[in-house]
Amino acid sequence: MSPTRPVNKQNSQLGRKPTSHPLVEAVLDPNGLASQGILLLTGYLGPSPKSGHSRLYRDLSFATFSDIPDTGIVGAFRESPEDEFSLNCLYVKADSIIFTNSDDPINEMEQGPPKSAEILQALKSPTSPERHRQSICIAESVLFDESEIDELAAYLNKYINSKINSENKDEIVAVASALRKVIAVLPVTELPRCAEWLKAEKQTPPPLEMEVVKMITRKLQAALPEETSQLRVLNPLLIDLIQDYLNPRTLYKRYFGVTTGQAFLALALLRHEGFPHIVERLQRLTVRWFRTSLRRQARVIQLDLAARFTETRSREAITHMGPPLSDGGDSRQVDCVGSLPLTADEVQEIRMFIDELEQE
Repeated sequence: MSPTRPVNKQNSQLGRKPTSHPLVEAVLDPNGLASQGILLLTGYLGPSPKSGHSRLYRDLSFATFSDIPDTGIVGAFRESPEDEFSLNCLYVKADSIIFTNSDDPINEMEQGPPKSAEILQALKSPTSPERHRQSICIAESVLFDESEIDELAAYLNKYINSKINSENKDEIVAVASALRKVIAVLPVTELPRCAEWLKAEKQTPPPLEMEVVKMITRKLQAALPEETSQLRVLNPLLIDLIQDYLNPRTLYKRYFGVTTGQAFLALALLRHEGFPHIVERLQRLTVRWFRTSLRRQARVIQLDLAARFTETRSREAITHMGPPLSDGGDSRQVDCVGSLPLTADEVQEIRMFIDELEQE
């Protein structure tokens, strides 16, 4: 017979009916937390690098954690109050946006990649401003059926027009995402719809103005329309941006360098008849880092157009992307060993690159 573990009669639970764990009862009680829209999360609580959040680690391996908005935490206690090393238990609002260390909301669309219909429903009936912004940002990476595009664009346009002049950083990020998605799903012939966001009287904030011009350029590069007469409404707006921003003082400001460069590229793709005359100002510009960056981007677009379109279709755009945008700089690759400090021009080029992609 195998040995048996002796029973301490004083602590023995023999003969007593087992009881439910109080935390389980709190969650499953029909009149308890769930009915009040409250989640119960457990783990080990610590500080979060996300402003206004607390971090809850799943276990002491610290491999998995969640960042929880402080505004969503409505109560907290320890599983064993007398044990300072016991689990933290948090009561959290069910509609809080909680991110895991893979930056995916743990309480949103857990059954796999979000579906377009789910996104549209979330945009139609947002439960909170945070959820609304989250749905907009998720929508940017989701493919929508052609039958859903008009409805999606309507929701996004409504948000853009209501928040485009917001000073709230989270709302600016959501508007930038909405702008990129709206322009991405537009047929290239409907790009004039973007004109409203580029008008001076609209006072579109610089980071969002940059997103609009950048996406116009990307759309033109992707589609390279053979006929651009219907897009002429964009030409004077892009020219105005260049005339306002093409000076050393303004180009050094955040976002303005990217916006100006993208305006040049868009005009080249539109094959604007007066483009060579506009570029005369560029040739006189003494800001070397800007000209170098623009030349590099123009060369990338040249190669892309030549690879994807016939010579007949791409010749004029490629010509515009060459002279006058290419000013004879040396584009050879140089390999070196060791390290050298970056020049001021190189630092500014890097900053311009970061500005362009930061919102994405």
